[in-house]
Amino acid sequence: MPETPLPVLPVACTLGPSDLADRRADWARLDVRAREEIPAGLRLHYAAEAEADLERLAALERGCCAWATWSVARRDDAVVLEVTAPADAVPAVRELFPG
Repeated sequence: MPETPLPVLPVACTLGPSDLADRRADWARLDVRAREEIPAGLRLHYAAEAEADLERLAALERGCCAWATWSVARRDDAVVLEVTAPADAVPAVRELFPG
């Protein structure tokens, strides 16, 4: 039986303009310690105290920007957010968190 290809998700956010502005403000309130471009997207480092906010925002982003993968992990005294996507969507990921 032939394998069915997975659907390709569009590179688009499902939030309206007002909600998008609010979400960007939520992200802007968090202090990024370091920003690394990785081949599939971005790795952002935050203070450990930001972990709950990062988990909450990443969960929200999974709902409106399902074309990207949002993961949060504790590393030593920091919390790291990795946002990755297919190659054609990497510029969009990097645009979400300009450096």
